[in-house]
Amino acid sequence: MTELQKIEKRIELAINAGKNAMIATIKLLGDVYEKKLWEESYKSFSEYCEKRWHFSRIRGYQIVGSAEILKLLPEKVLSALNSEKAIAALKDVPPDEREKVIEKASKSGKVTAKSIKKAAKDETPPLLDKTGLLIPTAIERDWDRSKDLAEFMLSRISQVKVALEKGMEDESEIFTEVTNSTLSKLKYIYQDLKRLEPHAVCTSCQGSTSKEKCSLCGHRGFISEFIYRNCSPEETRKIREAK
Repeated sequence: MTELQKIEKRIELAINAGKNAMIATIKLLGDVYEKKLWEESYKSFSEYCEKRWHFSRIRGYQIVGSAEILKLLPEKVLSALNSEKAIAALKDVPPDEREKVIEKASKSGKVTAKSIKKAAKDETPPLLDKTGLLIPTAIERDWDRSKDLAEFMLSRISQVKVALEKGMEDESEIFTEVTNSTLSKLKYIYQDLKRLEPHAVCTSCQGSTSKEKCSLCGHRGFISEFIYRNCSPEETRKIREAK
């Protein structure tokens, strides 16, 4: 009997037993995926899910995602998880906080996706800007999106710059037509894109999302470090930074 067949037998026994079948099944299918055991008889994990267990590729990867979450949890809290929705809700909780969140959610009764989200929200520290000011809830989503975009773009520009510098230093013929002015342009682009990075809640509208457009932040509710340092009143900056 192959390792895949042994795991499949355990899955069938868990399902027939009923008790704790969900946790056991998810963990075992996670092992099949992680160890690529499906390669014994199938072309892909998707085909394995569809032909062996009769569920879709999307469903298969949902189970794999749940298995990744369960793998990082101590055994003592697994019995509290009664649904896949509850497990999925842990995805947005930092791994080192999941155990505490489950324990807190269990105090309110049955652990559900809703109770996990509530417990996680209670555990999450307030989101502060670079000056230490609380970021208004209304602009948190745009703040995070702008931060992620800036991180993504700046890292790519840095990679291009490093590759270009190395190529020019090695005097590769590939870079014959590339000059130092190209590197200078990349540096300027990098500095321009840094203004995507949120630094502070707007010092003019204080992060308000009212219909009246703020001329300083452009109705975003937050500003870059460049705008904060060069366009915000010095007195306002002193008050912010004194906290």
